[in-house]
Amino acid sequence: MFLLAYLLDPIYYHDGALRLALPPRASFSKRTASSLVLRLIASARCMLQNEQLQVRSGTKEDDTKLIAQLTAYMYVEAPFTDTCCDPLQRLTWWKARSQDSNASIISILAIKLFSVSPSEMCDERTASRLSTFNSAKRNGLSAENLVHMAQLHDHWTYGLESPAYTHKATLQLPTVQTTPKSIRLPAPTLQDLLNPAYPDDKEPSFFVNDPYNAAALDADEEDEEEDDEPMVMRGSDVERLEIDELIDLANSKLIARYSDSSEKASSREPAVAARPSSTVPATPWTEDNWAAKDADF
Repeated sequence: MFLLAYLLDPIYYHDGALRLALPPRASFSKRTASSLVLRLIASARCMLQNEQLQVRSGTKEDDTKLIAQLTAYMYVEAPFTDTCCDPLQRLTWWKARSQDSNASIISILAIKLFSVSPSEMCDERTASRLSTFNSAKRNGLSAENLVHMAQLHDHWTYGLESPAYTHKATLQLPTVQTTPKSIRLPAPTLQDLLNPAYPDDKEPSFFVNDPYNAAALDADEEDEEEDDEPMVMRGSDVERLEIDELIDLANSKLIARYSDSSEKASSREPAVAARPSSTVPATPWTEDNWAAKDADF
């Protein structure tokens, strides 16, 4: 699935780092395609099968269309000739092509892949908020009410449901208290008389400068660094990464994307809003209709 997402990435695929070893377009077939291409096609067909089984919709012709569209994408044919330069427009780029009949099937898989959230921070924050709501004093709340409370909290905090509302971060600082000119000390108690204060030049015995003995740990690390000898790796002894057989890690364009001296792309593709399309099958759908069962190419 990772390699399929790498292939369908409209930015990284044009770098040419993926070792597809495509044959000439006229002779492309199952026999002439490389093992990596066959692996990617099998992954796409499996993903299409699961999507059809989930939505209970689709025909056997979708598999043939998927292979044809995926082949056209790999050879950079229409409607995949234009490039995407903005990393934030990958999903928009595929949504714009979902309206084209020559890219409607492959767009389903690409949109599903690039709709995955790259971070779990929102889920972790919501789970922490639910734990706060479901305290010991409020343990009678139902799960439905807890969800509603979390939704209301997000709405009033971030304004997710109101386009006209913009959330602005605020920082509340405590008020500065002015120091009085004269300080009145309380009268000494019996405890103060029994335990006199230490003189200024002597610290109490319970004051420890290094309570966790961190200096000893630093000393041990310095000793280990001095004892370790530098390891020299010969070029012939270095094991190649398994991913290097599939992706050319020495590709100049790929290296430039991760180097500090790489220039940012100045051209940005305008966002194209995709209209939601809903297709309802005319006949009842059965599991025998899914695409990747008996189809071949």
